[in-house]
Amino acid sequence: MVLKNYLKYFAKLFFKKKIDLSFKNLSCFFLVGLLTTNIYFYSEGSYYTPLKKIFHKDIEIQKNEDFIKEIINNFIVDLEKNQENKLAEAIYNERSKTENMIKEIINNFNTGLKKDQENKLAEIIYKESIRYGHDPLLIVAIISTESSFNNWAKSKKGAKGLMQILPVTAQEIAKETNINWKNDNALYNPFINIRMGSYYLSKLNLIFEDIDLALEAYNRGPSKISHMMKKGKIFHKRYSRKVLSFYTTLKEGDYKET
Repeated sequence: MVLKNYLKYFAKLFFKKKIDLSFKNLSCFFLVGLLTTNIYFYSEGSYYTPLKKIFHKDIEIQKNEDFIKEIINNFIVDLEKNQENKLAEAIYNERSKTENMIKEIINNFNTGLKKDQENKLAEIIYKESIRYGHDPLLIVAIISTESSFNNWAKSKKGAKGLMQILPVTAQEIAKETNINWKNDNALYNPFINIRMGSYYLSKLNLIFEDIDLALEAYNRGPSKISHMMKKGKIFHKRYSRKVLSFYTTLKEGDYKET
């Protein structure tokens, strides 16, 4: 009922032209994600998707206007047909616009991936970002900072892949997210790596309740950040500032110059 009322309220604002579908608007970011992705919410120790309950089937990533209209029709029953079509089109276009922007950013880097894998990266970044409650451009900023989109990157400490995840951390994430873990080479699967990294950042954000601290914990390790905080030590937030600075640049549309 809360979600249904929220969507009705959003629709009213949209048609009164008091709100647009820009990802600078957090409410719109949530709505676009909800209506175009198999989004998950955390409840009572496990992830679930409310959309499964509506359609009684697993819903993969969707970029189809008819699919969006179907969801709108389930939630917002008092829209006129032309309004329903207009809202669905706007939501669809916003998602496509964001994915195209991510593709342009990726084209500035040498990923080391096959072309078919590289072409899917923007969709996967979008999907996993929304799944775990992030703006896709924040995940892009992290990947750019961590690996410069080099899929085969490996740090001196052994972190691997696009989001530079340590194997020991990856094993824990695999257990928590039911990802089939065979060996460290799984981190060179870009789709698994992005899912793990997006989940891990979300987990850290829940722990520290601050995106700056969550990013520092992502970079240095949560135990180290927690220890420094307990000791009252002042530490520089170089990593988070670098990521968030690039994120701001992307949000402002200056990514071609980075």
